[in-house]
Amino acid sequence: TAWTSRKKIIVDSFDGNRGVLEREIDFLNILFTQHSKAPSAWGHRKWTCRKLVQEILNKKPNDFWPDLITFAKKEINTCIKVARSFPKNYYAWTHRLFVVQLIRDTDKTHNDQNHRCHDFILG
Repeated sequence: TAWTSRKKIIVDSFDGNRGVLEREIDFLNILFTQHSKAPSAWGHRKWTCRKLVQEILNKKPNDFWPDLITFAKKEINTCIKVARSFPKNYYAWTHRLFVVQLIRDTDKTHNDQNHRCHDFILG
């Protein structure tokens, strides 16, 4: 598929700079302005988000929370924008849940960080 080809290009061109992954997220944001209910695009976004979070954790193993929270807020804001345009958009709502779960799982894995996921969700 086209998404598989894009994944291969991202993996082949990835040089440790997360800008490649952030540009892919930007591309998907543009795509969602016209095609917000494309399940394969949302699946590709999840793949890209997982890669981006892993890169954040790898680059800043002791101080990753500010970047991680910034990433999560951007993702949730994207979901809100899409859901405002299409309130019954299942993919936007489930992606929002995916982002919260990703942050929660990171919090569980790095439980020495004072449970910042709890603060993020409530704050």
